[in-house]
Amino acid sequence: MRTAGRPHSDGNAMHPDTFRFPAPARAPAAALPALAILALALLLAGCGIGPDRVQIESIGPGPGQGSGTGRAGGRLEHRPRLVAYRSESPTRAEILATDLPIEALDPARGFAGLSGQITRVRMFNVPIPGRTPVSSTAGNTVVQHVVIHDGLLAVYSGSGLLRPRQRPGADPMAVVLSAGTLRLTRQSGPLEDPIGTARLDLWLTAPLNAPLATLIATRLEQVIERTQPITDPPAPDRPTRP
Repeated sequence: MRTAGRPHSDGNAMHPDTFRFPAPARAPAAALPALAILALALLLAGCGIGPDRVQIESIGPGPGQGSGTGRAGGRLEHRPRLVAYRSESPTRAEILATDLPIEALDPARGFAGLSGQITRVRMFNVPIPGRTPVSSTAGNTVVQHVVIHDGLLAVYSGSGLLRPRQRPGADPMAVVLSAGTLRLTRQSGPLEDPIGTARLDLWLTAPLNAPLATLIATRLEQVIERTQPITDPPAPDRPTRP
């Protein structure tokens, strides 16, 4: 079972504008008595297959950053250890990926002392070669990316054109998304967003594992419940002519 992504050629050296988080801390084994049996089954059957990777890189300022309340130019890299998807039709699928350890997915656990990321990709139709438009505005997904950093919560949302290499129902299903877009939409408290408006690229191979996908999705929904939406700053008043 793969537990971490391979290091970059630069030895994972910290770039000045890189926005990364420390490896998530593991909870004591006794923290999950209710999920112990399920966790074992999921660990055996639900790990990602292949070089799963999610890359988020700033391409411009986000809401409020034009007035100096934030900065852009950073990036996030997510190397998930658990990847799964669920599907109820041959054209729709929901893919979940996280670098959190299985015990950190316990819904009864809080977020203090926890660091990691969760990505959710909801595909609502399968692109058809020669018929689905390929452009910067084309899309067949809704994407949410959660960042947890020692209890601080942030949710990035966006969309893009997901290209599955197999149809939903296959086990596993490999997907690629290139040049999607994301921006910060929710947060648990004031933070300086280093991403702003970002480009999203991802490569995932997800086993068909509805129990694990549901477990990860439940944790993501908890993050959403504990955050507040970000509203765009009001437009400045236009000066009136004398």
